Amino acid sequence: MADNISEIPKGPPQEGHVGKVVFPTKEGEAPRVEAIHTAESIQAALAKRSPDQVLEMIAGQENPLSLKSFGSSEASIKHPDRDEDAIAIDMRSGIAMVFDGVGGATDGDKASRAARNLTAERLNNIPLNTDPEIAKNSVRNALQEASQKVHTEVPGGGSTATVVKFIESGGQRRAIIGQVGDSRAYILRGDSLRQITSDQGLVSLAKLDKPDEIVEQKRIGLKLDQVATPQDLANLTAQERYFWDNRNLIDKMVGDETIEPQIYQVALQDGDRIILTSDGVHDNLTQAEIDRIVKSNPPDLAKALTEKAKARSQDASHVRHKPDDISAVVVDVEPRGQASAGRVEGNQINRFDQQQSAPPDGEKPTQTEKPPQVHDLQGGKEITLNYEGKPIKVILPAGQVLEVGDPRNLNIEGSDLDGIIIDRSDLKTNDLRRNEFGYKGLREGEKVILGRLSPGRFRFGTEVSRQHLEISREKGQIVIRDLNSKYGTKVETS
Repeated sequence: MADNISEIPKGPPQEGHVGKVVFPTKEGEAPRVEAIHTAESIQAALAKRSPDQVLEMIAGQENPLSLKSFGSSEASIKHPDRDEDAIAIDMRSGIAMVFDGVGGATDGDKASRAARNLTAERLNNIPLNTDPEIAKNSVRNALQEASQKVHTEVPGGGSTATVVKFIESGGQRRAIIGQVGDSRAYILRGDSLRQITSDQGLVSLAKLDKPDEIVEQKRIGLKLDQVATPQDLANLTAQERYFWDNRNLIDKMVGDETIEPQIYQVALQDGDRIILTSDGVHDNLTQAEIDRIVKSNPPDLAKALTEKAKARSQDASHVRHKPDDISAVVVDVEPRGQASAGRVEGNQINRFDQQQSAPPDGEKPTQTEKPPQVHDLQGGKEITLNYEGKPIKVILPAGQVLEVGDPRNLNIEGSDLDGIIIDRSDLKTNDLRRNEFGYKGLREGEKVILGRLSPGRFRFGTEVSRQHLEISREKGQIVIRDLNSKYGTKVETS
């Protein structure tokens, strides 16, 4: 049971604002409520309901984006009275966050709290109907400001951060994700679990003697995520073992004087699950174990992940055993009108009250967008498009999506997205290192033929023809041509 659930009222009390509910810490002690700001007396509710029921009542708040949330945080067995992770969830203002106070740094718990509180306050000021580009900039700015605050107020302290701001633009729900360090964001779409973010650790910094450094870094990361037995550990190369022994090290944290957060965008679908974890989860559990837990669909996925990870952290005989603070946040994207109360547990959990104010000067959200147009190219048709900065979506059979565009504007369409980069020469190596999706350079005058015969870095299903489509860049325009594929090609433009 949570030690406390707190919503921080901003301004005078208003109807619907909830204060702080403190649950018993000693046997026989009654629950108490502080700073009540609600039309219905929660004090009376506490007399009639169990703490679990009150928790669900608080969670059942106004939810305009139809999102259901779960959160769980467990302190390390090394310091059970001090959780250095901090999580925050507020579906009214579309916020979900995981912060992990950096182990070995000064006052990790203070750093994670300070970073969480400021970031949440800033993201509350982003209206739910904000233009995606403005939202991305706002998430970036919030994390940079939080880093400066921690740097100033908690000298030597630091925290990782994986934060999500949910918005709706043009009728499309989206998740704007900001990340610093090695806390992660995953997406479950259908039966496919995929990591959205890239860890910012030693592997991402490594200079590897391979023709394609980015592919090698990703291969090493995936191999380390699957280590489960002493034999797996023995099979690591000397270089891989070095990375394993130092997997707790990160090259960026909130608390550095300057940071450049990684920003991702996900176009959401009904049934998607966004999952955030601190490294206490994904260091203690293998990727296969996380996959099995997620797909088993437990009633409270966040709690199932943290309980399994905590049990592993107590098993000193296991190769992945790592005493650490352990946190998970899960957000379900539900069909409109079906979102229900979630569940939140842990030592450092805040629910932040929504006070939507005007965005910062110069950031005016776009209120209307043209509906997307879909062009069917089946039968060898082609389309010529001017590239105006927004990604061009290519839809292949079985719903697989490619996007053509500048890498800074590409969406991450769950497990099915790959990117066609307009001009690879515009893309710095450091940017490539962070991308989890496939990519292909496309300079002026070049063309690429895609299909199962020449997949390159892309993963194509059996419904995609051996030579399915051609994409070229001619005189500043993008030409997309179906190559008489069996099941056709569609192009969505906005």
